[in-house]
Amino acid sequence: MIGELIFDQYCFGSIIGKSGKEPHLVFKENTADIHVGGVGVIARHISSFVRQINVISQFGNEIYLKKILNQSFSKNISNNFIFTNRIYKSIIKKRFIDEVSNYKMFGSYILPKKSSKNFHLKLISKIKSKVKSSDLVIVSDYGHHFLDKFSAAFISKIKVFKAVNTQLNSSNVTTHSLQNYKNIDLVVINESELRTEFRNENKELKFLAYEKIKKSKIKHLIITQGKNGATLFRKNFIPVHCPAFVEKSIDKVGAGDAMLSMCALAIKQNLDSEIVLFLGSIASAINVNTVGNKVSVDYHQLERFLKFSLE
Repeated sequence: MIGELIFDQYCFGSIIGKSGKEPHLVFKENTADIHVGGVGVIARHISSFVRQINVISQFGNEIYLKKILNQSFSKNISNNFIFTNRIYKSIIKKRFIDEVSNYKMFGSYILPKKSSKNFHLKLISKIKSKVKSSDLVIVSDYGHHFLDKFSAAFISKIKVFKAVNTQLNSSNVTTHSLQNYKNIDLVVINESELRTEFRNENKELKFLAYEKIKKSKIKHLIITQGKNGATLFRKNFIPVHCPAFVEKSIDKVGAGDAMLSMCALAIKQNLDSEIVLFLGSIASAINVNTVGNKVSVDYHQLERFLKFSLE
């Protein structure tokens, strides 16, 4: 696993009114919860399906976050963190939620500054030390200065099954690009991210998909479409579509990570495209039915969902 480690903090409360002295609303915070997200939740999703996981990421080594990691990670997840300096702070995405409606009112993020000039050398060295003993590499690039074009170019040359997700978000909307990664076995992206990549709002989705497959030499491209489900594209194959299994989600945070996790495992095992997308869609459905990344997909949970769906 390669990517940013993110901690998702949810603060539940309610707006109690307008400030008496200044023109802003006052939020009363009642409870708070924090979950391991980012590349960490992907590791949690697949931990019950594989023997060993190595997570390569940056970490600020904060004591309270270290405790949360130890509680969240199973024994087969090994941390291979890069500690750059003492002032580095781990990524925390704090969201303020109305506890009655679960509506997100606003967010406050702790994000890292641009990495040092030679940081990619440390990262590549760490990847080299682990990739030889791995048969699957999953990369989740959230655009927070962890993976630059040099690291992406190195990853693209790795001769191991590679699955990649690069996400568009509020902090990287002006710099986000999928172009850094080539020769990837599986890429999972949202339709809006693909359209942003091509600066095209109107062209039929399948034409953009096949253009991206050709341009970046992608073997499997999964495009998620929210309530409209997801579609898997492959060169010279008819697209496979799967509907979403939930009509209304509680929280969409982490849905793409869940899809990436299950689809990467399924494709690596050479399962049929229909089954690949079915499993990925189930994983996403499980994820969006809870707030944040509180619940991770495991083998027994997936098995129960499958039995219920097929009855």
